[in-house]
Parts: sequence; structure tokens; C-alpha cells
Amino acid sequence: MAYNIARGRGSRSFSGRGELHRVFSHSSRQDVLDNVRQVAAVIREADAGVVALNEVDVHNTSSFDLDFVEVLRSELSGAYPYAAHDTKWLFCLPFYQHHTGNAILSKYPLEEAKNIDLGEGGLFNTLWALTRHLQPRSDSHRRPSPWSPRIWSRRTTHSESSAARPHTERGSPAG
Repeated sequence: MAYNIARGRGSRSFSGRGELHRVFSHSSRQDVLDNVRQVAAVIREADAGVVALNEVDVHNTSSFDLDFVEVLRSELSGAYPYAAHDTKWLFCLPFYQHHTGNAILSKYPLEEAKNIDLGEGGLFNTLWALTRHLQPRSDSHRRPSPWSPRIWSRRTTHSESSAARPHTERGSPAG
């Protein structure tokens, strides 16, 4: 399943105050939480094995410093124990932070990350994508299934088990 969660804005229309106001502001923290909870309800109903999300905020000033990945995982009550997130748009000032990107929620382990640069660089020409290989196990032989799907994301940042791969910042060892 793929879903553009539009930075938690929900379906509100233009306010007449301009595009930047619409994109960079929310009415309240509760409005953002309500919108992200609506996203969780759609994901719960779909019951997909892997969910790809676009425009996911993580500690954004305009989203009241919420981590959408953690909010979704909490709302989904552990149905997606594995998650990956990467910031595609990063803008930081002393008084304002904008971290938004893509995320994967998965019922299956996420493994083997690598960066694939598909352009000449620059903000609009580079696609940050990593392969995550899902390895469902056969019940009888406990070997990787020949039907193991591939998904694309950046890096694992959240896991349910401490035995899973630890969080790393842009390739640095977990600490």
C-alpha cells in the first residue's frame, strides 16, 4: 500500500492566507494528531503487509514536533513492528525545523540498506532510495522464501525488538 499523508494536513482546503501558510502551519497539535490517526485507521482497514508513506514529518516545528512514524505505530498497536524513515526535506533554523520525508511500515523485517543515486545530484534530481529485502520464512524449512518481495526506503530507524538492526544516523554506527 502507498499513501501520501500530506504532512498531517488532512483534507483541509486553502485558507486564503497563501500556500506557504497552508503548507507550514496547522491549527493545533490535536488537529495534526487527529489527521495522523485517520491515516492509521485507513492503514488498519487495508491490513497491508508493507505500507509506503510520503510526506511524513518527524520532529517538524509546524507539526508540533510529532514523530509521525511513532504515532502511527502506536495507533496501529504493534501491527507493524518494523519501520524505516528518511528525511527528504531538511531545513533547520534556530527557531524552526522542517524534517519531512518517506517512511515504510512493515510486518516483516527490513534488512540490507543501500543508497541508489539516480541523478546528477541536487535537490530535485536525486532519489534517496534503499533496498530493504523482506525475508518471510517458510514454515517447513525455515529458509528464505523464493517469493521474498523487495521494497524501497532509506534506513531503519524504528524496531520493535532490540535484536533488530540498531538505528544509525546516515551510516554512522549506532551508539
